[in-house]
Amino acid sequence: MSVVSPTRRRLLAALFALPFAALGEARETERPAKTVKPKPKPKQPQAKAAAPRSKRPAKAKAPPPSLNAAVGARVTELRRRGLIGRDETAAFYVQDLRSGQTLLSLNGGVALQAASMIKPFVAAAYFSEVMRGRLRYTPAERTLMEAMIVHSDNTATNHFIRAVGGPARVQVLLRRIAPGVVVSEYIPAGGRTYRNRASCQAHARFLDSLWKRRAPGADEILRVMRIPNRDRLYEGADGVARGTAVYDKTGTTARLCGDMGILVARQRGGGEFPYAIIGVVQRRSPASDYGQFMVSRGNAIREVSSIVYQELRERYGLV
Repeated sequence: MSVVSPTRRRLLAALFALPFAALGEARETERPAKTVKPKPKPKQPQAKAAAPRSKRPAKAKAPPPSLNAAVGARVTELRRRGLIGRDETAAFYVQDLRSGQTLLSLNGGVALQAASMIKPFVAAAYFSEVMRGRLRYTPAERTLMEAMIVHSDNTATNHFIRAVGGPARVQVLLRRIAPGVVVSEYIPAGGRTYRNRASCQAHARFLDSLWKRRAPGADEILRVMRIPNRDRLYEGADGVARGTAVYDKTGTTARLCGDMGILVARQRGGGEFPYAIIGVVQRRSPASDYGQFMVSRGNAIREVSSIVYQELRERYGLV
């Protein structure tokens, strides 16, 4: 057996230890990668907690009942009391003149007799001819205009219809000024005018055009309509606040009792609330007692006007 020299023994030991040294070096260099923690998401601002509810919340003010329902119920009561006949047509219409919103329409689109309520329409047709330079509005004409609208003078009305060119010419002019209104006759002797017609809605459209100064002669027509007279929308309507401004024209025959106008109510905050209101009661045949018919149906219109004002009072803060 040969003996390994010390030099060779050291060489073999070094060769044998080399792989283990390399392995140890590798383990030192291959350190585990650092764990990258995800960045925390930015905190979302939390909504503030709602304020705790009051133990006894204030009771919400209920909106006023529908005008249609309130007025419909009153008309039923008026029929029961005999202030409106069971076979008579009752029509009522209310429009907010600021927004144009219809607030009440009971038979509002039904064409009814206009009676003397046609007279402001005749005035508008006349003023359209004045604006064209075909007619002149003199002091004498001004006196007749007041007689026609304030005192419901039929002779003055026929004067203006004739000046324009007759009923047919008035009708032509009104197609643009007041569509839906029919003027087909002079006011007959005795005031028995049944053929001139307009719906409450057509009346309201015309009143709106007057208020917004779009109708011919609007300022003068409104001036005359405001001259105090015995109306059915304010006078005797106890539910309408005193001091409310009134622009109106009544109409009465043995077959019809009505009023069309503008009420300008005062608001508690100091503003004004203008609205058009029209009320008409029409019979199929002439009443046997004209005076009683005029008074009772006029009072029915006053009751409805009072209800309307009280409903609007709550809704719009009227005085």
